[in-house]
Amino acid sequence: MTENSQINNTPAFLKNKAYNESNKHELLMPNQKMRFEGKDIEDILVYAGQLGVKDINIKVGMKIMVTLYEKRWAITRNPLQLFEVVEFIKHLSGESAIGTLNSGVPVDGAITVKNKDNLQEIYRFRINHTKERGLEGASYQITIRYIPMEIPKLSDMLLPKKLEHALLNLNYGIGIVTGATGSGKSTLLAALIAEFLRRPEYHKKIVTAESPVEFMYELIESEHSFASQSQVPEDIVSFAKATENAMRRAPNIILIGESRDKETVKESITSATTGHDVYTTLHTNGFVNTIRRMVDFFPANEQNSITSSLIESIKVVVSQRLIPTVEGKLTALREYVIFDENVKNVLLSGGTDKLTYSSKLVLEKYGHSFVQDAQEKLEAGIISKETYDSILFSQGFVDQENEEQAFKENKDVEILKQIKTLTQNQTVLMEAIAEVLKKQ
Repeated sequence: MTENSQINNTPAFLKNKAYNESNKHELLMPNQKMRFEGKDIEDILVYAGQLGVKDINIKVGMKIMVTLYEKRWAITRNPLQLFEVVEFIKHLSGESAIGTLNSGVPVDGAITVKNKDNLQEIYRFRINHTKERGLEGASYQITIRYIPMEIPKLSDMLLPKKLEHALLNLNYGIGIVTGATGSGKSTLLAALIAEFLRRPEYHKKIVTAESPVEFMYELIESEHSFASQSQVPEDIVSFAKATENAMRRAPNIILIGESRDKETVKESITSATTGHDVYTTLHTNGFVNTIRRMVDFFPANEQNSITSSLIESIKVVVSQRLIPTVEGKLTALREYVIFDENVKNVLLSGGTDKLTYSSKLVLEKYGHSFVQDAQEKLEAGIISKETYDSILFSQGFVDQENEEQAFKENKDVEILKQIKTLTQNQTVLMEAIAEVLKKQ
């Protein structure tokens, strides 16, 4: 199968459809059974893929719900019973999955399904099973996230030219993509890896460790490059072990799905300093907290040395979140810092104890913030003023128009101003608290 042969053939009546309370019945899955068997989950996933959903939520006592453009809709008529959810879990993840869940351990995975009426119509999903507590006692909930099979082109990511150049040219360093779950981190990294594979001027061996493997790079025909993908923990026990092992495989590029512990961060630094380009992700909401989070994986007596090594190794940090457009779709809002000597000097001069504050200074002087990106999108007519204002407020800003409106609504403007001040200074306060705790 090639990259082009697997493009989803979504039925025309489902494409670019806007749903609301008046036509939500059109979302109901046709020809559905009164009660489902385990194998029926594949038909449900194919239908959800045709809709182009963001995710699917399944739990006992609830109709199956899908998310389309940040709104949730039911696609089945009847609330599910416990035995139906159990059979779905067994079909998706094997008979042993229920025992694992009952031991208190969530089960993750991925699945590829085909439309049995059109084998060229293929969909891939990430899966998470979690045990929960319901009215009848122990129960289960399934979260299934849609993974586009067609890997997007890097040009589709609409990156600023200087950011795209920085990401494609780490020159033996670390590139970090941060954001919450579902913010598009994996999609951005997949577009980067695909760019190396698609362009004939690149001669790259790419080694990845992912949990789970989402985008399948073997679908891309590459003239001089190739990717080897491993899944944690099924193929290799941990991200740290995968990073250590990757260096023995003579790659040019290493992609680590997530930096979640000190071992992985340490091995990533070693990989970068020994001549590899390393891409990884982190669950932070912006640049200011990113380096601090990575340093905090380490005990206090190691933090000073690891801070220096990390700052010297990082080449670019990009944080992103998805926000609604005026068309009711989603677009990526990005914040980024491209590292140069000026950035490194500011971060190193403040020392480890003031790392968050130094990061804030770097973002203000040398970076491109969420607020700046939102301003550009507002001026381009991509997002609404309401969305722009919500971004301002989330970042600790309250503009004059909002203050006047708050006054008209008899809200306390002074409280809004205090919130703004507290938010802008919270990083400094947290550092002071942390310093006091260290000395106790």
